[in-house]
Amino acid sequence: MVYDYKAGGHALIITTPRKSDRLLEKYFGGEHDALTISRLREDAPMPKPRPDVATRTSWEKCLPLPEARVALDFTASYSEDEFSRIRRGLIPRQMEDKWFIFYEEPWLYIHRSWTGASIYGVRFQSGASGVIAVESWASRDPSYKSTSTEYDLAILTFLIEAMLLGRPMRFPVPGDLPPSAPPGLFQHSVIGRGYPEKRFEVSETDDGASWPSPCIFTRRLSRLPRPSRTLRGSHLCTSLRTHKPLLLRTIYHSFNRSYFC
Repeated sequence: MVYDYKAGGHALIITTPRKSDRLLEKYFGGEHDALTISRLREDAPMPKPRPDVATRTSWEKCLPLPEARVALDFTASYSEDEFSRIRRGLIPRQMEDKWFIFYEEPWLYIHRSWTGASIYGVRFQSGASGVIAVESWASRDPSYKSTSTEYDLAILTFLIEAMLLGRPMRFPVPGDLPPSAPPGLFQHSVIGRGYPEKRFEVSETDDGASWPSPCIFTRRLSRLPRPSRTLRGSHLCTSLRTHKPLLLRTIYHSFNRSYFC
C-alpha cells in the first residue's frame, strides 16, 4: 500500500521484487530518501501467516473440560490422509464459525467458539486398518442443554465428516423442533452454515432433548410483522431492513434455551 501524493489517495500495487525499487523511488524519491526506503524494507512488519493447524492457544476462548460428561458410542475409522485433515482442527475466522476444534494427542477437543465451552471429546488410536475412534464423550454441564446422547452423536458425526473432512452431509434437525421454525434457522444457530437438512428422530429409549416449549417458540415467531405486499425486488430489501433487528432478537430468544450455549 502506497500513498500517491499527486492523486491524493492510496493505491494498492501488486508487483515483483525487481520492480519494487522503481516504485519506491517513484513514490518516496531518489538518493535523498534512500535511508527512508531502507527503513521501510527492514522495519515494516510483515503479515504473520495464520497457522493451518489448530492448537489450544489458537482461540482466546477455550474453557476447561466439563466435570459432568456422558459417554458416546462414536465409532469410526479413518485413513492416515483423512486423519491428517482431522488433526488440523478448525479455527474460527468469522462470526458464523460456531466451533473451535483442535487435536492434542490422542484427543480431539470440540468447543463452542462464542463461549469456549467444551462440548465433545474423541480419543483416537492407530490400528491395522488406519486410525479409529476408541472413546468419546459429550458434555453434561448444566449450561449445556442437551440430554439426548443420540442427537449428540449425530452432531459429533456431522462436525467431523462435514466440517473437518469436507464431505457432503445433511444437517440433522431434531424431530421435535416446532414445525413453525423457519428452515435453516436452527442449523444456523448450531453451525452457522446452510447444509441440506434432514429430520432426526430420537428413539424411545433415549432421554430426548430439552427444547423450548413449542407454544413459546410459535408465539415468539408470530410477533414478527407481516409484510403487506409480496416480497419481490426492492420490497424484499425494504422488508429485511425493517424487520432484521426484530428477527435477530427473535432468533436469539427462541434458541437461548436450546442444546448449545
